[in-house]
Amino acid sequence: MAKLFEKSVKGLLIDITGVLYDSGHNNAIKGSINAVKLLSERNIPHKFVTNESQVNRDGLVAKLRRAGFDLNPDQILCPVMVCRQYVLSKGLRPHVLVHNDVKCEFEDLQSTEANCVIIGDAHKFFTYDAMNDAFRALMKMKEPLILSMGKGKYYEDCGKLTIDLGAFTAALEYAADAKTVIIGKPSKEYFNMALESLGLKADEVIMVGDDINADIAGAQSNGIRAVLVRSGKYRAERDENHVSIKPNHIVNNLEEIVNMVIKHLDS
Repeated sequence: MAKLFEKSVKGLLIDITGVLYDSGHNNAIKGSINAVKLLSERNIPHKFVTNESQVNRDGLVAKLRRAGFDLNPDQILCPVMVCRQYVLSKGLRPHVLVHNDVKCEFEDLQSTEANCVIIGDAHKFFTYDAMNDAFRALMKMKEPLILSMGKGKYYEDCGKLTIDLGAFTAALEYAADAKTVIIGKPSKEYFNMALESLGLKADEVIMVGDDINADIAGAQSNGIRAVLVRSGKYRAERDENHVSIKPNHIVNNLEEIVNMVIKHLDS
């Protein structure tokens, strides 16, 4: 633990699914509601940084409030809103492969003459026809481009591991020889947006997450200390003995690391 606090910690970046609540059941993970409350009471800068793309930010806030969290949209960085901003800033014309609950975010941007494909966690809408339509759109492009809202391998849903967006993105990338821009963790740009919103530097912040790749490796590759929680998709035999990715610390839940940070700040 001493190494974790060799440099001062001024704020936290926190994953949502698998850290605050369990996907599918939408139940708050033990200690997480109190942890968020403590962060607010102590005025510790924090941002919730997620790759959740089945709902937009307002939908995610509503889900979290139903689970017992007192949060507002400004506290959350999610890829749906960032992806929309990216498309507008680049003047892109997308073909969209996303969950039905977020299609409304891109309806005014869709084009029959697309020059990119937006892909999110479409879940049950990842049909063969939907994937093939996206592939065909890419094959019509001079320079096939995919905007992927994350690159996760899998996540836990209703207590079972579920294939994530990264595999579907890789399939389209391979089939169409497409270039992919990741809008979400572990991209440097996404982490930088989170840091800028806190007004803090990378070495002043700790990332807390359950994903050894997107959260832990992603944060560390951007100069951010990373703490793995034993919840969500965490698996001891895989994550605690990973060949190349070594978390700066491992805790049982969010409340444990929040209490550690408070103790550090009070010392």
